[in-house]
Amino acid sequence: MTKTKRIEVVYEGGVFKPLEQVDLEEGTVIKVTMDKNRGVLTSRDLDELRTLSNSLPKTTIDLTKLDDLYCEAKMRS
Repeated sequence: MTKTKRIEVVYEGGVFKPLEQVDLEEGTVIKVTMDKNRGVLTSRDLDELRTLSNSLPKTTIDLTKLDDLYCEAKMRS
């Protein structure tokens, strides 16, 4: 039975380096399928964004008040 696991790697210095821990014994041969993701966020990018967004101050938006302000501004223009 073949177990498939998809991981992200970076190609540096002629070597594919995993971006997460892999559970393989030294010398294990695997098959690699390349899927080039230009412009797509990696899981590392998403983790950094989550950390950043969690550090931002929390705020509550009153949508009714926002709608009222929008309507008032639209009437003035």
